[in-house]
Amino acid sequence: MRLLMCVFVLSLGGCLPFCAPGPNDPNETTCDSPDGAQLSELELVLPDGDGYVAIEADDIVPVTSGGQGSPMISVYLRMSGDVPACIEQRTELRDTDDRLVEYDELPRNMRAQADGTFVSDRILLILEEVSPERMRLLGLAGGLVVDQTIVLGASSRIDEPSRPLATSSW
Repeated sequence: MRLLMCVFVLSLGGCLPFCAPGPNDPNETTCDSPDGAQLSELELVLPDGDGYVAIEADDIVPVTSGGQGSPMISVYLRMSGDVPACIEQRTELRDTDDRLVEYDELPRNMRAQADGTFVSDRILLILEEVSPERMRLLGLAGGLVVDQTIVLGASSRIDEPSRPLATSSW
């Protein structure tokens, strides 16, 4: 019986590194108590070195591969104004016929930036199929809406700026 119990305990220990939450664990990027926001500016942004760059009309947004191989785009919301630590948001990806392709509406943690703006934790939008076509990317938060036409780009890997990732699968 002791041997069986030891095997069971050891087998759990072997699983723990693989069962630990990864970089896209909702508990790491989302929050439970979003507060209201009075925003003066809202942008969709991508990582750029140690900062972020605004997504503009017809920009190429790289398609990344997740830990399980799913194609996705990784974006962030940057905002200024009265920004709480946890904010309600909705980010949508729509095709050119305005059909909803994917969305995320989980509240997001906000991180203060040196320039006085705030940036959300990463927002992942999983793609069913990838083709280099135009899409509409929308961000909604604090009563503001940003709507950009983008082009899905070639596969790449994007690291979060100035923050190491939890696993090496990204």
